[in-house]
Amino acid sequence: MITIFTDNQAAIRACASPGRSSGQQFLRRIIRVIDRLRSLRYTVRIPWVPGHAGVCGNERADVLARQAATEEGFLPTKILASTCRTRLRERAAADWKRQWATSEHGALARRLFSEPTKEIFAMHKPLRRAGSAVLTQMQSGKIALASYLSTIQRWREDALEANPLLRDPAQCSCQKGAQDVQHVLLRCPRFAELRFRILGLIRDEEPWTVWLTKPDSTAKAIQFMMQTTLLGQFGALPTTYQATRAGNAGL
Repeated sequence: MITIFTDNQAAIRACASPGRSSGQQFLRRIIRVIDRLRSLRYTVRIPWVPGHAGVCGNERADVLARQAATEEGFLPTKILASTCRTRLRERAAADWKRQWATSEHGALARRLFSEPTKEIFAMHKPLRRAGSAVLTQMQSGKIALASYLSTIQRWREDALEANPLLRDPAQCSCQKGAQDVQHVLLRCPRFAELRFRILGLIRDEEPWTVWLTKPDSTAKAIQFMMQTTLLGQFGALPTTYQATRAGNAGL
């Protein structure tokens, strides 16, 4: 018979019923050793003794444990694949949040979302590919509207060459402001009728960001932006195109 005394009741319970106890890699090693001993016809007992109660062997074990905790170096140990995956996911999520907060790019996206979350990806699940692309462009601000295109030198030069009287290539043709997502979505008078038909009556007190962050609203915003025909890359799609999966197949 082999008897192992310990003052750790949690360890005894974990060995008797491992389940989802923490320290699985250590528990598995202990259980493998116990099974091996039993196969050799040994009986293994792990009784509890009170800690710091003058039990000679337990006091000696406590001294050795303290020494092991303070000495430099470590003993090599195996780590479960599931533990590695968990740690990698946690590290990747932390790096993602750090890059989100410190990146020189993505200012508009940070205004919409304080930090990256799974909900951002969930917004794309009901969308077809073209609809998902438009949503990403609207949320990032990198979209084929004059305000963004004018930051590209070649496009800006071509626009000024085509119209020498043009003062600001970023301006919307309505001359009411820069042609960016917010202007086209909520203010441009050229699309007043289309806006009312798709987006409905927009209340002044309603923040414009809801159109790019709330699933029900984003579907309407995508549909509106595509039907303005301002985005030339989607010009081949029919005017009846629906951005959600409930609509068209394919794109």
